[in-house]
Amino acid sequence: MESEAMHSFSRRRFINLAALGATLPWLARPGSLLGADDLEIKLPAGVPTGVGAILAATLLRPPETLNTDWFGTLLMHGLLRWSRRGVCDARAYAEAWFDYHSHQEKVAKFQGPPSRLVRAAGIPISTYVSHYGLAMPCYEMAIQFRHERARQACIDIAQAIVHQSHRTFYGMVDHDDSAGFAIPDACYFAVTPLMLASDLDEEHRELFREEAIEQVRRYTDIFFNRRTGFTKTMLKKDGMGKTYWTRATGWLLWAMTSVLRYLPETDPRRPAMLYDLEVMAARFLEREERHQRKEYDRDN
Repeated sequence: MESEAMHSFSRRRFINLAALGATLPWLARPGSLLGADDLEIKLPAGVPTGVGAILAATLLRPPETLNTDWFGTLLMHGLLRWSRRGVCDARAYAEAWFDYHSHQEKVAKFQGPPSRLVRAAGIPISTYVSHYGLAMPCYEMAIQFRHERARQACIDIAQAIVHQSHRTFYGMVDHDDSAGFAIPDACYFAVTPLMLASDLDEEHRELFREEAIEQVRRYTDIFFNRRTGFTKTMLKKDGMGKTYWTRATGWLLWAMTSVLRYLPETDPRRPAMLYDLEVMAARFLEREERHQRKEYDRDN
């Protein structure tokens, strides 16, 4: 018997959340790998309704409609992270998604530049950097379900990053094979899979870890202004752009934390990375405090 803190909702009932039903064209799509009532959403007390609505909207999609670019893999990663907390049971959905893509000959349709074909445990992706995000849900499947092919996908992606990904003039993993620019987003999608694979593959752990640390260092040194705490938007062929972008800072911050999460406490490179992270966080806090003071002065 479920505790009173746990509320169980069928997937059909969740259609009504946030008026999502009318905006989901995939609900009527035939041939889904899972039936409409195969999964349930379980929301522990305290989980925001909006989170449940997003989870339900995703689980109501046939799993094959989630591609292997970040539009699909980050959704799948989110499902599995919330599943780890007992919010939903995403195992059957994730396994159906993985199985579908592992039997395809071509890369699933995505909105990005064409690059070379590579395979991760049979799943076709490309050397466009966002495709490396496939490692994130695969890592969760490997850890949670002991899914061996998902584990191999993580390792294959890390090997592709090290040995096959295109590099900028500065040695950074490039956005794609023909990119005329570099952006901090690429750092996140390169170093996160490398650190995840280092956690799964003892044989190549040092190789993957060293490459991830090197990539974070290069991207940080080039894009991050330690004096102002701002991160540049883009590096072009004719030099660094003039604008800063809060979102770029966010991507770089995520890249740093992705490395630190799996880096041993005794690693001598941690202090320098933590210093950059502290500078970044301190500047965020200062800007937020200034913003709040301005709002207070305006209202009073």
